[in-house]
Amino acid sequence: MFLNGLFPWKPSNICRLYKYNGRGTAVICSRQFIMEFLGWSSHVHLHKIPTIDPPYDNFSLPGNFSYRFPLNPVGVGDSDPRWMIYGFLLSLAGVFPLTSVSLKHLKKDAFLMGLLRNVTYLLCPACSVASLLLMAPFLLVSLLYMVLISSYVKLRHGRHVHRLTGLDQIWAQETSAARSIITVLFHCRGRFHVDEFTASIKDDVIGGHLGDESAGIWRLMKYPQLIKGYFFWLDEIGFSVERHLRTLEVPGLRKEDVERIVAQECNVGFPVGQSPWEVLAVLDPSTEEHYLMFRIHHCLGDGISLVSLLASGLTNVPVSRNISNVKMSPLMELAVWLKSIFLFPIVVIDGIKSFDANSLHGKPLGGEKVVVSSDPISIDVIKKVKNHYQVTFNAVVMSCVWGAFQRYFDALGECSVPHVSSVVPVLLHTPDFTRPKLQNHFGFIVPLFPLNRKWEVGRYRLQNCFRSLSKPDRVVQVYVNRFLQKLTSCLPESVTRPIFLTTPSTFTLSNIPGPSQEICLWGDNIESIAFWQPHRGQTGISISAISYAGKFKLGVMVDKTLMTSERAGKMVTYFQEELEVLLSGMI
Repeated sequence: MFLNGLFPWKPSNICRLYKYNGRGTAVICSRQFIMEFLGWSSHVHLHKIPTIDPPYDNFSLPGNFSYRFPLNPVGVGDSDPRWMIYGFLLSLAGVFPLTSVSLKHLKKDAFLMGLLRNVTYLLCPACSVASLLLMAPFLLVSLLYMVLISSYVKLRHGRHVHRLTGLDQIWAQETSAARSIITVLFHCRGRFHVDEFTASIKDDVIGGHLGDESAGIWRLMKYPQLIKGYFFWLDEIGFSVERHLRTLEVPGLRKEDVERIVAQECNVGFPVGQSPWEVLAVLDPSTEEHYLMFRIHHCLGDGISLVSLLASGLTNVPVSRNISNVKMSPLMELAVWLKSIFLFPIVVIDGIKSFDANSLHGKPLGGEKVVVSSDPISIDVIKKVKNHYQVTFNAVVMSCVWGAFQRYFDALGECSVPHVSSVVPVLLHTPDFTRPKLQNHFGFIVPLFPLNRKWEVGRYRLQNCFRSLSKPDRVVQVYVNRFLQKLTSCLPESVTRPIFLTTPSTFTLSNIPGPSQEICLWGDNIESIAFWQPHRGQTGISISAISYAGKFKLGVMVDKTLMTSERAGKMVTYFQEELEVLLSGMI
């Protein structure tokens, strides 16, 4: 398969020379990266050549260049082996498309990074084996140390004590400026009844699933404690639900007041020795209206676990099953794991390459947050755009976010920002919402969004975004990240902390499906649900979308050192304007 992809039957599959307007201007369209040659199907994946203006633009162009393709290209030199060899060499260097005029302007670092990436890909098996052999002694020593510490903790605190592993231990590592706390906000109509709510948490959420060890509800009664370099689950002494419930009365409560309260509370740490979750009821004594703010530490579970637990435990209404995740047969999953082991050097190089350099990334975070949210947006509008352009729901959302960042930098006059990247979580399991389970079981991808391409607007940006998400190496990227998480799970916190708290991306983007129909809390209608995910390392912007009853809300949380509340509100406005652009393009 590798040879079939590397040396296709036609030379034009690797490289094609075009002439325009009789002036002899040449454009060489070489294959994107050698990663593209190793698809799961036997056919060769090719990108279409543009025939319209503005042109089709590949989604991973090295450097900050804009390429304009003239109309109606006529292919020549299809059978010339010189162009085949030349195109193959350019593919090795990661250069595509490349004009004869812009060759001399090619950035040296982009050329070297593309060359390093693809040569490493060719040598991946050797590089992976060599890396594992070099790390083996250190991993073995760490594993023995971990076993000794685990035995010591069990002798001191009891055999029931468990060590945090995988994503649980990663999220337990945090800074005071970016605590790993998920925030979900329910807007309810009706009077808040403290006794009924407390009883429901005790009986339905905790008591209803406590006997099932695999459900992970026991986490709500424990807290993570760092002991000799590793995190362990310890029991909360004298656990009670009342300790995790607070109320706050605000007369004349408005949306702006609620967002201000969320901003003040979202990054506040939990008391020592207490399970890291709480519910804050924000009440307006003059009206039949209240808000329930659920704060839960990410080490207890991910966003979809929390939403499904709340929706099923408090309301007995299952969450929609329309969830995008990675599904494959066990044999295919084994093949992906083996491929991931051999390809993890490539992901490391891509991670180094994708470090963002702009005014919204790299500064030390201050810890004070700004929180804004959109008005409910009809999901039918998103589906209408999705079906018209034949893309995915996530592609529409990500394209609008991409355009919002372009508008933001344009407004500031920052025209030299080459790209922004985002961390996007991807579920690795299909949740069973009839049996809620607190867990962190997801991977992530890091798509790169080029900026300052004036012609790339509306549907061109959307199609580019969809192609970026559909790249054949995305699944491998998810599993490589899972492999690295497992590989480092035996390492002490002092070693992994600098790794996991070094974040290359400007923002994080998460999309959670909520209940598909309206739900009630003891007869009180839930008007809307909002969601904000935490910051991480140097990434001080998080964008979250959650659907509910045919609508979805966009939530933006920004560290104050990066953006004011007015500019954060502009990001929501820019998102909605980008959606309007896509809708107007359908006419």
